[in-house]
Amino acid sequence: MSAQLKPLDGHERKAEPTATIVPFKQKTVKQLSPEEKRLVVDVAKDSVTRFDKKALETLIELRSLDAYPRIYGSLSPLEYSHTQLVDLEDIDLDNVYFNQLVRAGVNPKGKNISEDLKENGYSLTELPIMVMKRGNKYFPIDGRTRMEYLIGLGMKNFIVDVFEEADTASLVIFA
Repeated sequence: MSAQLKPLDGHERKAEPTATIVPFKQKTVKQLSPEEKRLVVDVAKDSVTRFDKKALETLIELRSLDAYPRIYGSLSPLEYSHTQLVDLEDIDLDNVYFNQLVRAGVNPKGKNISEDLKENGYSLTELPIMVMKRGNKYFPIDGRTRMEYLIGLGMKNFIVDVFEEADTASLVIFA
């Protein structure tokens, strides 16, 4: 038999309040203010099939290369060249570099990336897709999943960071 504790006189236990939690739904790209809209490209909109020069300039303006020394600075195994728009036909999607060596199979965040692009658009405040230039072609080295979903949404070009050609060991370290 277990003893039950009784509350002290004047300290009776009151009923626990119940609360209904209403999840906060994030605003979609369609609900953004005009200033916020300049930071996003609504890639899910049927009429949007290309990134334009203004989107490229906005991304370059907002991004701080100094904030990412492991990507753009002295700690990076790759040499960053510049950021530009690249047409889909200039990207080699069927190559050894396209399959990231550090990840086998499908990106586990793929579904979230897809939903985020559809609901919130392509954020110009995030780091862009990264490619390596070899000859007259560009080889994806980071951002493959985003690129696949953007192609699925009908995008014909991409904002990319271009890196100089590198050996496989440097690419593995970078990825």
